[in-house]
Amino acid sequence: MSDKEKSEKKVDNSSSSTTDKKDSIELEASVQKSSPVIEKAEKVEKQVKKAEEKLEKVEKQVKKAEEKLEKVEKKVEKAEEKVEKAESKKKKAEEKVEKVEKNKEKVEVKNEKSENESDTSEASPANKLKKKKEIIRVLRDLVNGVENKDTFNNVKDLQNAWKDIGQINNSKDKSLWTTYNALLDRFYDNRSIYFELKDLDRKKNLELKNAICEKAEKLVDNSNIMRAVSSLNELHAEFKNIGPVDRDKQEDIWNRLKNASDEVYKNKKDFVANIKVSLNENLDKKTKLLDEMNKIKNFKSENFKEWNNRTKEVLSLKDKWNSVGGVPKTSARNISKEFWNSFKEFFSNKSKFFKKIDDSFKANLDLKQSIVDKVNELKSSDDWENTSKEIQSLQQEWKKIGKVPIKQKDSIYKEFRDACDFFYERMRVEDKDTIKMYEDNLEKKLSTCEAIEKLL
Repeated sequence: MSDKEKSEKKVDNSSSSTTDKKDSIELEASVQKSSPVIEKAEKVEKQVKKAEEKLEKVEKQVKKAEEKLEKVEKKVEKAEEKVEKAESKKKKAEEKVEKVEKNKEKVEVKNEKSENESDTSEASPANKLKKKKEIIRVLRDLVNGVENKDTFNNVKDLQNAWKDIGQINNSKDKSLWTTYNALLDRFYDNRSIYFELKDLDRKKNLELKNAICEKAEKLVDNSNIMRAVSSLNELHAEFKNIGPVDRDKQEDIWNRLKNASDEVYKNKKDFVANIKVSLNENLDKKTKLLDEMNKIKNFKSENFKEWNNRTKEVLSLKDKWNSVGGVPKTSARNISKEFWNSFKEFFSNKSKFFKKIDDSFKANLDLKQSIVDKVNELKSSDDWENTSKEIQSLQQEWKKIGKVPIKQKDSIYKEFRDACDFFYERMRVEDKDTIKMYEDNLEKKLSTCEAIEKLL
């Protein structure tokens, strides 16, 4: 083999390697999927910042509420102390009443017979004593029972009945009066504590309702109208579950919440009126995007670059689709289903194309492997001239074969090149006749050059 032929062989080998590398780069670019959309990440960051700002505001409100709660707790503690003192007084009074009642019962047992025998008319002291005893019994049941709306009026009736009976000229009347007066003291002490706790509870309820009104008033400026309405409904439910406030403040606190609610619902009404127009505009936008997607979905080509360009177009349409807002409910489901079906159809066609390419690459790999096997069989031959021609023929055949899978591309080429280099290195070292011919030709060329130089 001449020097010229060897140099041509090396150039062919290098050009083949460069072509394969370019093809592999194109194949890798076509297989890659689209990267995540940066705009979505930025939107999420903005939402996180807004959420953090809202959280700071909520924390400040919580601190204020905690301070108010501490004040209320202190008031409750004071009220509880008063209740404890009242209960201790109540116990002492009950003990006194029990002692008086015991003494009274002893006296009643001694004198009951004589009184029943001697006094039979309604106006007699014995009947008056019985009436007063009955009043005391009923009063004791009312004091020890659970108070309701009729309790106070019932006690007033008993007081009037006691006044109507008047004083009795009897030694028992004084003990009955002591019992009666002790029971009245207990009743009004309990009532006083009840109203004090009730007043404290109403003040606490007013604070809670004022806090709810503040939250409702802030919802007026909330840009997310539907979320504001949902939050307002929750505040109304919370407002209803809180107990009553003082009568002179009931109307004011309700009007405050009602005014804030009216503003929020007015915003909702305006929002709904505007959103219908916006939804129809979004429907027009999505219809145009769907038309573009339908034009691309059946795309077919045998070129990698064309598939890559179309893929970029499809992904761009997808991003535009996601950026468009909602559409009317009557159209939302159908248009969305049609768009995403077209989207999937495009990528299904693309997958089929690349599967077909992968199959052809595998077939090319088998063809190149068979050429490598043939060269490995020939590389140890000593028939330099015929073997060299046969290997050169296999090299030309190698060039005509298309691409192979990217993972095996370098390894199969290296195996083929090593086999060829092995033969040509042997031929260079062991083909002495050819080497001598090259050396003789070199001497002749050098002598010719010297002769030409002398002529000059």
